[in-house]
Amino acid sequence: MGTGDGTVLGTTLLHNSGPAASRWNLVLLSEGYKSSEMTQWHADAQFFVGQLFAMPPFDEAAMQGRINIYRVDVTSTDSGADDPAPCGGTGVTAKTYFDATYCTGGLERLLTANTSIVEGVLKAQVPSWHQGIVVVNSAKYGGSGGTIAVTSTATNWVTVAVHELGHSAFKLADEYESWAGCTSGESGHDSYSGIEPTAPNVTLDSGRTTIKWAALVQAATVMPTSRNANCAVCDPQTNPAAAGTIGAFEGAGYYHCGLFRPAFNCMMRNLTPFCAVCRQAIRRTLNPFEWALRAVDVTSTIVECAFAPSGEPAPNDIAPAIQIAGATGSGSLQSRLYPRGVAGSVGAGCYPYEYRVDMTPVTGPLPASAVRTLSFDFGPVSRINYDGTGGADLFVITQGGPGTVRPASVTQRDNRLTIAFAAPGVAAAHSSFTIGLASDHPPRDTTAQVTDGAGNTHTIATRAPAFPHP
Repeated sequence: MGTGDGTVLGTTLLHNSGPAASRWNLVLLSEGYKSSEMTQWHADAQFFVGQLFAMPPFDEAAMQGRINIYRVDVTSTDSGADDPAPCGGTGVTAKTYFDATYCTGGLERLLTANTSIVEGVLKAQVPSWHQGIVVVNSAKYGGSGGTIAVTSTATNWVTVAVHELGHSAFKLADEYESWAGCTSGESGHDSYSGIEPTAPNVTLDSGRTTIKWAALVQAATVMPTSRNANCAVCDPQTNPAAAGTIGAFEGAGYYHCGLFRPAFNCMMRNLTPFCAVCRQAIRRTLNPFEWALRAVDVTSTIVECAFAPSGEPAPNDIAPAIQIAGATGSGSLQSRLYPRGVAGSVGAGCYPYEYRVDMTPVTGPLPASAVRTLSFDFGPVSRINYDGTGGADLFVITQGGPGTVRPASVTQRDNRLTIAFAAPGVAAAHSSFTIGLASDHPPRDTTAQVTDGAGNTHTIATRAPAFPHP
């Protein structure tokens, strides 16, 4: 029906990773929950958060740290949604706030809500929202993408919701080969003859070096990886490649032939986990949002044992000068490398990287002579259980090493890592503690940017992971 059939009660922050202005804000809104069913709604929303964060790539700390999740409580006069009889439904017209209905476009499972009403509530309740999901209190299967994702609470509903989120938030296409079902006798979906789709997970191109996801295709993978022998039907063959293989599998975008998908199975085809191409697209959307890294204080011995339990590894250091105008003497940015973590260590397979801003040889007036920030491209950070208290993204050596100044914050946007020190910063005659991170990528020579207390930026040589750019 509409807004006369319910009430907006308010908003609760379910997952808080930081300021809304710098995070990707996902909002869950209740539809078809009566006032007496709000307790169930609260449980459903919390269940969604737990299930989402168990699904790759949302199970990654770097993704969860970029997301805030809100719950907007909206009551309705009736439970459920409209269920039109022309699609085989009960014919019920439910009095609900967002006027949710099945049978949109004549397809029974296509469950939609009034987008303008939803957007009005989103703007009022979470002004910095990026994506909304309307959760409809109904045991009947259904959902939709579009500007606002919609899902019912039928069996496996969170997976359906995440599939629809793939459309709405991450611009992923459906990878299945039929619109209404392979046994429905539908016509017009035999062979695709249109232009190249804009979605990152379907394509006309099956060339090894030219396909959209060429960087993820292994040399041994046959291209195209599968072909449909009969374009009048969905391809009946089983997976011709090893599970998880990225290639070119024919049948996608509601067409039996002519379009290729990256993997045989995927969330966007049959509600299985996202394939590597879709995970990459999700990360690409979320990476520009800020992530505050989790830090742990450690001793130098703990770090050494994290990567080489049997003995102290030999470090490799560089320490190029930091020269600040108006200050006497030169500071330095120490970049320290250790060998890759050995088998059996908590850091096995990862490379440790350490950084220290040393201004002990410097004299000069504050704040100009202090270092306020250090930033450089680092790429994906490996979370490691350095001290037995759980995984951490960052370690700070507060014992067994030099320094007295700790970072006030360490954040990442895209691949850019920024270490900020509280005012006045790493001042003349002082040094920061050693700050460390790990990566599964080997080192490369690169540059960092150091900002002094006067706001001047200095480019300094450093080492960081040689990661592939998305």
